[in-house]
Amino acid sequence: MGNLSGAFKLMVRYLGGIPQVLLDFAKEINAKIGPMEEQRVTYGPDLYAATTLGIRLAVLGACWAENVDAAQPRAAEVIAVLQPAVEFYCSELAR
Repeated sequence: MGNLSGAFKLMVRYLGGIPQVLLDFAKEINAKIGPMEEQRVTYGPDLYAATTLGIRLAVLGACWAENVDAAQPRAAEVIAVLQPAVEFYCSELAR
């Protein structure tokens, strides 16, 4: 919305009631070298890694829950692997 020009920008500003200051803010916040890009570079990789780990843990838990009867003898092994992974995921997500 911040990159609008011409008649459409005029229509958005007057008919939509969106002030020019808000349009300028929308333009600057999403700029290539703006503040949001800095946040993406700083926190993006860590957030992606934590999200990937969470998805993998969910898949492992779902597979284990689906086959819980067949995996009964190995339940202690699965819990031994799953418990530290969940604790690590929780600590990374809280960070």
